[in-house]
Amino acid sequence: MVNITEEADIVQYIERYIILLLGVAERPIPTSVHLQKELFVLSISVPKIGEYITYEKHYLGPYSADLNDVAREPVYHSGTIKHDPARGYFLTPHGRETFDRIVEANKRSERFLELLSL
Repeated sequence: MVNITEEADIVQYIERYIILLLGVAERPIPTSVHLQKELFVLSISVPKIGEYITYEKHYLGPYSADLNDVAREPVYHSGTIKHDPARGYFLTPHGRETFDRIVEANKRSERFLELLSL
């Protein structure tokens, strides 16, 4: 059973992975389906991500309700991710600053740098 503290940590990790994906992509991700698929593929490459994001079968491919909710309304990193139906998901200027801070804090980790190069 997941306690409240662990659940909060999970949400925070999901938000960070979305910020990292959007920051590395340097382009909007057009739809939630694209966001779901990109993070699913990433979770296969980096099993640690799969520990935080749970997917279920869906007719459009793997789907995570948590991922969808967090992408639309971040709690820990509010104001970092914007969704515009015409443009998709992208980082706000505050989101770009958050991305840069996460990268700066982890730049000595070879595994982290490898994650960003995917």
